[in-house]
Amino acid sequence: MKLRALAFTSCAALLLAGCSDDLAGPAEPAGPSPAMAPISTLEVIDFESELHRKQLFNVYTNLGTGPIGVRGKSPFVGAPNAAVVYDSANPETWDLDLGTPSAACGGPGNGTQTGAGTPYENCRDLGKVLIVNDAVFDGDNDGLVNRADDFNQTAYDNVWLFFSFDQIGPQTVQSITALDIDGNAPNPRVELYDADTTLVASYSIPSDMPDNGSTIVDLGGTPNVSFVKVYLNGSGAIDELVLGESVPAPAQLGDLVWCDENENGIQDGTEPGLAGVTIDLTCTAADGTVTNLSTVTDATGSYLFTDLPPGACTVTVDASTAPDGCDNIGDCPVTMDVDLD
Repeated sequence: MKLRALAFTSCAALLLAGCSDDLAGPAEPAGPSPAMAPISTLEVIDFESELHRKQLFNVYTNLGTGPIGVRGKSPFVGAPNAAVVYDSANPETWDLDLGTPSAACGGPGNGTQTGAGTPYENCRDLGKVLIVNDAVFDGDNDGLVNRADDFNQTAYDNVWLFFSFDQIGPQTVQSITALDIDGNAPNPRVELYDADTTLVASYSIPSDMPDNGSTIVDLGGTPNVSFVKVYLNGSGAIDELVLGESVPAPAQLGDLVWCDENENGIQDGTEPGLAGVTIDLTCTAADGTVTNLSTVTDATGSYLFTDLPPGACTVTVDASTAPDGCDNIGDCPVTMDVDLD
């Protein structure tokens, strides 16, 4: 009879062939605080704490990192800042194309081709978003423009929103959400600059989305970014600028040891798991750090290693701890990579 061991990796939010992901929940929001260092976890600029129609000059992330400078440019406004907060959950009657979710998903937006499963699905309530306002008038000087209305002219190559990290230090940028980008806009894009204002990367924003469509633009996890410039070059809005490093979640590895009495490589119903068998684990992280762990199978023959760092892991069964009559046929036949990037 042969001694056999199975192994699986458990990593959060993905379940495939016995492999599942386990990501930690978000930290509690903190008060505003200058960082002057790269953000070590993912944070989002989402404008949720701002008022509809607010002319925005500074913003903080969802976890309170800031201030982050904000500016908007409209050819019709000139020098004044045209960056204005817009409540997409309660869109103005003249701007239903900025509503979220879309009508196709039961929301206030006017999109009929942006339902679930479509390329530019608009089924999430984005709440507050940021637009380049068509005009900036604040008649009562309360910090709110009289009318929130995104730039509604086309074929302009100088309509943009700008974010500066000079108060918090260079950051890694992950992605940004774009809403209702004008199909006639010339070359809508996101440009990333370093502290010397050198362009380090540029990412296109799709301009073929239907009315009231939405998409997430992947910014490649670009590091050392000091300025982000989003060229809308027409109507539309942005939301959810994601900053920080994507930290892999700890993994789990384990399964079952049993005695393969008929040596067919399959655990048949009459072949029980083996209790008290010692399992050794060796994991090598990307930086070369080696972790050695050991555990013993429970009454059902199961074992589990938790909180493992990303890397390649190998399971070894200590055959000397198995019952008489069971022979070890070798270590786990695969080296498992539990990198969760």
